[in-house]
Amino acid sequence: MYTEYYDLSERPFETPSDPKYLWIGEKHREILSKSESWLHDEKSFAVLVGEEGTGKTALVQALMDHLEGTLAARIAEPVPDTLEFLNRIAEGFNPGHQFDGEEEFLIYFKKFLRQAHRNDKKVLLIVDQAQTLTEEIFERLRLLSNIELPGKKLIHIFLVGRNTLYEKLKSPSCRALAERIELHLRLPALSKNECSEYIRHRMKAAGGSPGIFTEEALRRIEKISSGNPRLINKLCDLALSKGHAKALRAITPEIIRECRREILPWSPLHILGRIRSFSAGLPAKIRRRNADITARKRLRVRRRAYWSAPIRWSLACGMLVLLIALLLPAIGDIPGFNRTRSIEPSPPPATREERVFRLPVENEQKGIERPEPLESKAAQDPAHGYYGDQNQTAAASEVSPPAFPAGAAHEPTPLQASATDTGFPKFQAKPIETEVLPYFHTVQQRGETLSLIAEWYTGSAYNWKDIAEANPGIDPHLIHIGDEIFIPQYLLKIHTRMPADYLSSQPKASAFR
Repeated sequence: MYTEYYDLSERPFETPSDPKYLWIGEKHREILSKSESWLHDEKSFAVLVGEEGTGKTALVQALMDHLEGTLAARIAEPVPDTLEFLNRIAEGFNPGHQFDGEEEFLIYFKKFLRQAHRNDKKVLLIVDQAQTLTEEIFERLRLLSNIELPGKKLIHIFLVGRNTLYEKLKSPSCRALAERIELHLRLPALSKNECSEYIRHRMKAAGGSPGIFTEEALRRIEKISSGNPRLINKLCDLALSKGHAKALRAITPEIIRECRREILPWSPLHILGRIRSFSAGLPAKIRRRNADITARKRLRVRRRAYWSAPIRWSLACGMLVLLIALLLPAIGDIPGFNRTRSIEPSPPPATREERVFRLPVENEQKGIERPEPLESKAAQDPAHGYYGDQNQTAAASEVSPPAFPAGAAHEPTPLQASATDTGFPKFQAKPIETEVLPYFHTVQQRGETLSLIAEWYTGSAYNWKDIAEANPGIDPHLIHIGDEIFIPQYLLKIHTRMPADYLSSQPKASAFR
């Protein structure tokens, strides 16, 4: 036995349930503190999860030993049968009780919980390996948590299991129980420093020297075990046995590697070690040849990597340029991206011919009907002021003016106009060569301005200042319906869109729009 060789009172890595070998780290203290607070806050459910071998059972046992004034029972190995599981609960709190039905158990358990409450005792039920419980047992645990008094929980249930426990709690049948869990705890693996402290603590508890394991051996153990306490115990116990067999006073990394090959024969590190050992046992000639082949392969890989990088960059740049060339036409169609604006020609100003038959507002309110254009007839006389070929006849229509009320100040006379598709006359004007008389325009509806009137009669809205100077009694910025606007004679001369015969024959006619 290596206990005598290393001056140990007992085997330090074979008694995990002994309280003196329990090592409490920072994470363990945090879990114990939160568990005690949960128990005193009268909560129903708590969950502790962790990987296999991380020390969940030892930590829960330490919690049970640390609590005072609490009746605690631990179900180590749950069973799928519901009645047998309830009997194990009764056996844990009061040994010797067995029940033939669930109703009989519930009657007994209610009495037990109320009696514990009268004695100022808390009841804690710890279910280990909870990931193996069935949905029916989860439902029975939820029903047991319903046994309570007003404002007082009579039982506290602590579920302990692996990380797969949460997968079962996510099922729809366990949703009601999962909603009652107030405390979620997770026990992680040991870190590098914690692993060394754990081994030294157990060696001290057994009466041995902490320096038996060298620093290199401790680092090797932490790397192989990944901080799992159960695997650490196996490696250390086997290492002490091998060290005793080889009469070594200190455990070296070579001993740990041998233990790893026995405990983890199919681990990646073990397979890599086997390959190296096999290569070392080959003849020197074969090893040299394999080394040459490996060197040539590495050289080819390096050359390929050296040339492949520029090629990859060139291809990437070419693809980027091609992508930009393909996207440029599409970018121009994006609204708001193209800064150049197309200048659309402004619509031509409304001609007098389009405004001729628009009645004034007061006449429309009186219900005067709008005139309709008459049937077109040939107008071959070019003396009316129209352009036209003497050998050709232009289609013209005689349009009757709108009906005016009796006593109107100015009554228009019929106009000669060419027929259009819409039925409205369209004048074919020529430059005015004859002398015309001054003209008076009567404002007939809201919205008329001097610039608009100037555009109608002179062809340019910029002549409004001349019209304003000719009408000193009218505010150029505010004209009213019924105001007569005097159009000077020299302005009418430059107007090229009005018939010359109409202007000369109507020296003071009203304008119609």
